[in-house]
Parts: sequence; structure tokens; C-alpha cells
Amino acid sequence: EDVAVTNNGWIRASSLRYPNSILMGCNQHFYATGNTEHNCSASAEWEPRIDMTCNTIQCPRIAFSSPTIVTYTSEERLPTSRVTFSCERGYSLTRPEDNIHQCISECTGTDDNRYPECQPVGIWFGNGNGSCKATSCGE
Repeated sequence: EDVAVTNNGWIRASSLRYPNSILMGCNQHFYATGNTEHNCSASAEWEPRIDMTCNTIQCPRIAFSSPTIVTYTSEERLPTSRVTFSCERGYSLTRPEDNIHQCISECTGTDDNRYPECQPVGIWFGNGNGSCKATSCGE
């Protein structure tokens, strides 16, 4: 029985004849569903039946609400995509150096999932004992 390479996939085999086996897989940024290893039987059938498909890895949407603004370089959220965090006016990022994250291809979403957050920007007033308290400026 002929073996067709699935879209975005590959096949490794030394021979397509009995009693050899094949290994199927997916290209980078894709993941396999179905069986990836198949044996050629004496009756010239692949066992198990070839049913593997390659699917695009898509990073999950990051759930944030106002005042955090999340911007994707691609709405498909592919492994090559980046997400940038920013804040609405009157707020600033807790870790501005960490405002860009990249989706990775291990299907785990974006890197380490430690995202910056937005905090109110305020004016600091002394309270007489050497410590300060934040007071929102309002707009």
C-alpha cells in the first residue's frame, strides 16, 4: 500500500516492504495526532492504519483585562508570533523590560507565563516616618 506524506509532515523508512516499519512526524511548528509508527504486514497493509495528521501549533490567547493591553504580531498566535504588553494611560508595567514574549513551539503557550502587570502611576508623599504611600493622580 502506498504511503502519502501528510501536509507539513515527513516519513522515515529504510523500505516500504514487509517486514519493515516507518516513522511519521510533523515539521517544526506542527504537532501530530494519530499513530506515528506503522509496520508493513505480510498482507501488505500498514498496521496500525495510517491516520496521522499534522496540526498547526497555536499559542493560547492570554486573558488580561483593562488596564493591561495585549497586542499580538499575528492573530493566529503561531510559534513565530510575539505578544507585547502595555498599559492604558495612568498605568505602567511592573516589569517594563519583560514586555515582549514569544510563543514557543512546544505547545506550552508563551515562554514561562510570567507576564508583566499594570499598576497605577502615582505621586509619592512622605507620611512623616520615613515611609511613603502611593496616591493616584487621577485624570
